[in-house]
Amino acid sequence: MSLRCYSPDLALQTDGLKLGEAAFDLQITLQRGLTQAEQLINGDGPVIEPAYLRQKSCLEPIGRYHIFQEERIQAGLRHTLMTYVFHADDGAVVGIEDAGELMDNYQFCRKIGKFIQLRYSLSKEYGDDFIEVDAQMTRFVKDLLIRVWEVDSEID
Repeated sequence: MSLRCYSPDLALQTDGLKLGEAAFDLQITLQRGLTQAEQLINGDGPVIEPAYLRQKSCLEPIGRYHIFQEERIQAGLRHTLMTYVFHADDGAVVGIEDAGELMDNYQFCRKIGKFIQLRYSLSKEYGDDFIEVDAQMTRFVKDLLIRVWEVDSEID
């Protein structure tokens, strides 16, 4: 399921005032097995896509973040992809990809429970407090799933 979502909880703030609503793209899928972030933490690494020539290295952790740097050559252009991985308070492994100047968004990936995978992108304007952004996004999606479940139950 792919959605375009708007959330006042993730709105940009200036001088303590919220400015509108955050807009983001959200994918919710069922997936068995490990996410790419879980593979990185386990040392398995992601499957190498033949379209890229890549060299991935693990940098020194900073706080709760494990940081991976990947040099890519795509369509003849070299760029660096940074992946930040951390364990959320609920135990989930969260991965955030930053393609530097090539993208205006951070790409997040995590699971809720064993099989529900979330992938979402959020503008870099919202900052790099990935732990707080993930906590807010997880609450938003859990509330959304509960509402969908309630509506579905009423239809039966």
